[in-house]
Amino acid sequence: MLPLFCLGQGLINNGAQIIITTSAQITIKNGGFTNQTNGTYGVVDNDGIISLTGDFKNNTLTNVNAHVFKNLDSEGEVVFAGTNQEISNTNNFINFEKVTVNASSITNLKAGSAATVNNILNVTGNFVLKSPANENPTGSLITLTGVNDVTGGGNIIVERFLALNKRWQYFSVPLANQSSNLLPGTATANLYTYDESHNETNDPANTNYSNYIKGNGFDFYKAWQSVGSAAIFNTANGSKTGYATYSTSNFNAVFTATAPNLNHSNAYTPLVTYSFNDGSKPGVGNYYDGWNLVGNPYPCAIDWNVIVAQDPSKFKNISNTVYSWDGDNGNYIYYWANSNDAYNTNGQILNSNSRYIAAMQSFFVKATSASPVFSIPKEARLHSSFAMYKNENQETPNFNYIKLKIEYQDFYDEILVRFIDEATVNFDNKFDAYKMYSQTDILPQISSVLKRYNVEIPLAINTLPVSSIENTIIPLGVFAKEDGTYKINVSELNYLENGEIFLVDRKREEEEIWTDLKAVSEYSCFITKGENANRFFLFFAPEGTLPFDENTTKNDVEIYSDFEKIYVNIISGKVFDNEILIYDILGKVIYQSNINNTSEVIQLDIPVGSYIVKFKMNNNIFVKKVILL
Repeated sequence: MLPLFCLGQGLINNGAQIIITTSAQITIKNGGFTNQTNGTYGVVDNDGIISLTGDFKNNTLTNVNAHVFKNLDSEGEVVFAGTNQEISNTNNFINFEKVTVNASSITNLKAGSAATVNNILNVTGNFVLKSPANENPTGSLITLTGVNDVTGGGNIIVERFLALNKRWQYFSVPLANQSSNLLPGTATANLYTYDESHNETNDPANTNYSNYIKGNGFDFYKAWQSVGSAAIFNTANGSKTGYATYSTSNFNAVFTATAPNLNHSNAYTPLVTYSFNDGSKPGVGNYYDGWNLVGNPYPCAIDWNVIVAQDPSKFKNISNTVYSWDGDNGNYIYYWANSNDAYNTNGQILNSNSRYIAAMQSFFVKATSASPVFSIPKEARLHSSFAMYKNENQETPNFNYIKLKIEYQDFYDEILVRFIDEATVNFDNKFDAYKMYSQTDILPQISSVLKRYNVEIPLAINTLPVSSIENTIIPLGVFAKEDGTYKINVSELNYLENGEIFLVDRKREEEEIWTDLKAVSEYSCFITKGENANRFFLFFAPEGTLPFDENTTKNDVEIYSDFEKIYVNIISGKVFDNEILIYDILGKVIYQSNINNTSEVIQLDIPVGSYIVKFKMNNNIFVKKVILL
């Protein structure tokens, strides 16, 4: 137990327990405090004051509970009195009680380090959250009570390295009333926010998915609004806080404000709106409506899972998917949050997103109908070691799904198709996600096309009911930025053992290639520049369905075609409890009947092309592709 005003040149804790009683103070002149690693983990029970002019370090490596201080309450305080000192941790964040930064102090929270302040953070000097010279995390700060500046001269300074270098970056600012002039000239000149209420003169209701690309009619990019060089970044509650900028070079942005202007311990409810821009035609799916660019308002990461799982009154009429921009790869990335533990998953990602949204990162949320409410609860804050949009380990969900990737050179894009009980064949705000197209050169784009009321809607995540898992045909939209050889492969697969999945390539009307994706995970082909509509499909079939061969005989049933006729022969001679269905290549049932004879000839007035015949007999299912000429 240490007495009042115990002085020292530095204090290293090699595994002991230090107790500082009420009214006791340790003043460390010309030195700092280090919680050292030596196989044990020292702790401090602080009800007094630790005052130091040097660095405060927590070097413990593996014990997740080694946060230096224990018995956290309102009494313990650490006073930073140095002119240029640093707070750092090797692995475990530092859990302070009360922190004071003196008027003469410059205290830096090291890039990649993290601190939680349980009681008041008093800043009368300068408290700096440092950024590395890359996109790895800045110093991460969580304040659970509040931030004070009793003298009016204390500043919170937040740095953020923007790896622009001829690319776009989406970002936000956790300090109120910041000038956009803090960015370099090209970044200020190319500073934008997004106008959700933007509408087109031409009604987009009748468009197909090819027109969702820039230059083909209505598109996202016309809704971007220039902020202007004299504008102020506004992080006040109720404002939209997401921004996008472009520059020809990298830049370390430095934002400064008096301490109370830091967004700290409160929930945050930005203004999120929904404007009906799709016209009156049903089935469009509100693709153009409700896109809001918001920002993480805190100087730490936030957890999208916590946002989605909060009280429905705080997350209302909002899609479960967060849409983000990956500047490194020039593509949109997706994270779907699970709000039902029965699915045995925290969520699912596309294009290497994460459930964690980094500090100073902006992102799109999709309002799905009128009167949306979007709130970020303070409980969503956390210290994350993830850089801006790194992948993370995911549990394998207990539903069936396939994640499909298209690759060209070093660029790729992904879609997710899955089957969940609660889903429908229409667009489900809870389960599905629209496709957001990138304009990056070379980068290919793939989508799952939902067709409703003769309108084609591109999806990044397409979720269907479990009941439709057999004999479902899903059109794929593929955009190639240039002619070349592309790879379409399975990046993740969790599918029933009694089911088959085929990738269908209709290179020409008379030529189709069927690839069994459970046996062969990659398919290469030449794709021409531009839209490749009605060429690629996914086909989900029952167990035992063979690669489709005109001469295939399946157990007791023979199914084949000859010009415009379809022949069904029941070899066993048993005719009972049967049903035949014929589907077109888009999965629509065009014929349904029972067979009363051992041989049946079906002739329909339908166009030439490929069709799927499904024959049910005595609880057995047989599937065959036929071509009518």
